[in-house]
Amino acid sequence: MRRRARSLGLSGVGEYHDWFFASGSGREDELQHLLDVATTNKTSFFREAEHFDTLADLALAARRRPPGQRALFRVWCAGCATGEEAYTLAMVLLEARLRGGPEFSILATDVSMQVLERARTAIYDEDLVKPVPSAL
Repeated sequence: MRRRARSLGLSGVGEYHDWFFASGSGREDELQHLLDVATTNKTSFFREAEHFDTLADLALAARRRPPGQRALFRVWCAGCATGEEAYTLAMVLLEARLRGGPEFSILATDVSMQVLERARTAIYDEDLVKPVPSAL
């Protein structure tokens, strides 16, 4: 936050705090900048892989529904950051779908518009995709 304060010509976090909470300071315009610097945006492909194994098992279990009952998984990736986990969800659920699992939809959101823009591009460095199985 010190860096953000300096970019506004303020002396430090204390002055930034005072400026931010002063009435008429442009707080609404600043809020997105504050969210961008205050969030961690920690994400990776297949992060905590056991969770994705459980999701695949649940998706495949949904195919055992009685005839006429359609299964639909709706998943919300609330803090998707740059998108790796949302794309991992898509890969896992698509694999399950190909083996008879349910239809699915994924909503990926984040409070940081900066990282969402990177997620939309879906372009990742080779090092970041190393955890992705080669078949995917």
